[in-house]
Amino acid sequence: MLTEVRLPEWLDNYIYCELGAKYCRSNSDMTVIDWDKSDVLNYLGTYFPRSYAEAYCIFSHYFTVHPDAFSGRDTLSVFDFGCGTGGEIIGLLTAVKKCFHNIKHIEVSGLDGNHHALRLLENIVERYSRKAGKKE
Repeated sequence: MLTEVRLPEWLDNYIYCELGAKYCRSNSDMTVIDWDKSDVLNYLGTYFPRSYAEAYCIFSHYFTVHPDAFSGRDTLSVFDFGCGTGGEIIGLLTAVKKCFHNIKHIEVSGLDGNHHALRLLENIVERYSRKAGKKE
């Protein structure tokens, strides 16, 4: 089982340098639906990497144990309720890419109450889709 996971370099650079995310761990109010863009960028920089790593580890392990999970498919559709900025979605996509070369298209849909988080998710998924065909 994986014990150390890091964001791909391009993704780390994108969220921290280009989007302006900040690591800002606190035990403050977690009513994220009311957060402004600055709060969501702090969330992105603080919790996105952990969500990414958790999802990547869980799905990589599952796909290793169940190698036929998507063997007969070339497309997938993913829906995430309460997606936030999408760390778990990108972790899943990275695990699918690693384990299932037969998957050529993944449709991603996310639902969240904070429109700033949804915009960031859309930007990150768009960037991921552009990078998906390239070596990381």
